[in-house]
Amino acid sequence: MKLAVSDLDLRRLEFCLGKRAKAVGILIGVIDFCFLTTAFVKCFQLIQTFGYTPLATSACFSIGILYTSHLIAILTCWYGISKGLSSWIVPKIVLKCTTVILLILATCVLTYFITNNPRYIGDVIARGLNSDYLEHKSAIDVATVMLVTVSAALAIGQIWLLLLLIGCYKEIRQKEVQQLLEAALLKEKNNEERKRRHDKDRTTVM
Repeated sequence: MKLAVSDLDLRRLEFCLGKRAKAVGILIGVIDFCFLTTAFVKCFQLIQTFGYTPLATSACFSIGILYTSHLIAILTCWYGISKGLSSWIVPKIVLKCTTVILLILATCVLTYFITNNPRYIGDVIARGLNSDYLEHKSAIDVATVMLVTVSAALAIGQIWLLLLLIGCYKEIRQKEVQQLLEAALLKEKNNEERKRRHDKDRTTVM
């Protein structure tokens, strides 16, 4: 049974998939940009408040690296979506997976220490801010609990964005497969037409 290109509405499917993927890609990029920009600004505010303490400096440095990496990944992701190239979305997926894993690990570690040894994590934060834990115990304990809550919420949010990004990748990949199928069917149709013309010419000569 022969299939014609017109039997499959590939162009319409390609348009729908591309439009949805672009919307999802833009949404993920904007959310990540806003989140990372906010985190970066907060780190600078932390340095302005406590000075160049070990905790504030390391946090600002880590967020800076993450910020730069995500910006590059966002640009490559948008380029891949606009050009219909699924391979350009892979760096963003890998970076997003890394971010999710780090957030989950941070949440688990902080929860463990808060549950079993809150004094230890409090001392770590106090030393990082060049302050005394006993003098600021209540504030540090509240900040630690808030840090766990924020980390858990961010992990959940990043998992949701990761699932959206994977779905976007699958749609772009499906679009690529549909384009290859369309090209293969068109090639087959052209080959059949050339074969018919060749047979017709041979019949005319005979």
